[in-house]
Amino acid sequence: MPLSARAQTAGRVFRLGFLAPGPVPQLSDALIAALRDRGWGSRNLVVDLRYTQGNPEQAERLAKELVNERVDVIVTVVTATAMAARRATDVLPIVMYVSGYPVEGGLAASLARPGGNVTGMTVYAGGGALFGKFIELLRELRPSLRELGVFWGYAPPSYRLEQVGVAIDELRRAANAFNVRVHFWQTGTDSDLGAALSAAATVPLDGLFVTGGVIHNLRETADRIARFTQERRLPTVTDSPGNFFLAGGAILSYSAELKELASRTAYFVDRILQGARPGDLPIEQPTKYELTVNLKTAKAIGLNVPSALLSRADRVINE
Repeated sequence: MPLSARAQTAGRVFRLGFLAPGPVPQLSDALIAALRDRGWGSRNLVVDLRYTQGNPEQAERLAKELVNERVDVIVTVVTATAMAARRATDVLPIVMYVSGYPVEGGLAASLARPGGNVTGMTVYAGGGALFGKFIELLRELRPSLRELGVFWGYAPPSYRLEQVGVAIDELRRAANAFNVRVHFWQTGTDSDLGAALSAAATVPLDGLFVTGGVIHNLRETADRIARFTQERRLPTVTDSPGNFFLAGGAILSYSAELKELASRTAYFVDRILQGARPGDLPIEQPTKYELTVNLKTAKAIGLNVPSALLSRADRVINE
């Protein structure tokens, strides 16, 4: 740390606002631990956890509250909360912990030179090549996959379609390459999810892909989708190891490694509290991904997980 930065931070207690759709202790605990590794603990940093409950109006209100309460930095989970925070302030530093397509969403001028007051981590950016991986995993889990359902949480009102269009296109291209028919439902609101569940119940699906998104991070919504996948005995993959996966809704989770996300997010917070400007810190993408297999869920729907898939898993849940 430069001497000037040491002088500025010595003896001061900073405040960090943590803005997320709902409680996901894996995320908040990992970040707090990573910050502690960088010397930020209870003596010099207060963490204020705020949850939007997937409500856009509440996200706007909580973001404004954090700004008015003069926190030193806001850490956001999911792009929608980052966008709400950005609408609340163009001065206060905002660090994205988990996000997607920040340039397309208007949060940054570019990944290399964000400009403005937003930086941090983005799981998805530019081309959406990663989305083909989920279809590959499902085909490995169920080689007979021909009819694929998609519950797409990156949808209005929290996400603009032009923001995530590249990912949808990549998903459809990958499905075409594997001769898989896609049944696509936007599930950005509770009413949309209800309609999607009703429609999906009438389709002979072989597998399901459930993305993250604002409402999917809420426990009650996660339980609702999980009950559907269990009742239909649907092999399911998700891009988030959060509430839906932990509720037993999916057999496979393929996502950015949490430890790296937390470590790099703590790096951004550390640099900013030392005096760095967010717009000067390039937005980063994860370099490590984790494949998690939930054998308990597989057993519950009577599906055997191929040994080749198990051998590649970074983590296996047995109970």
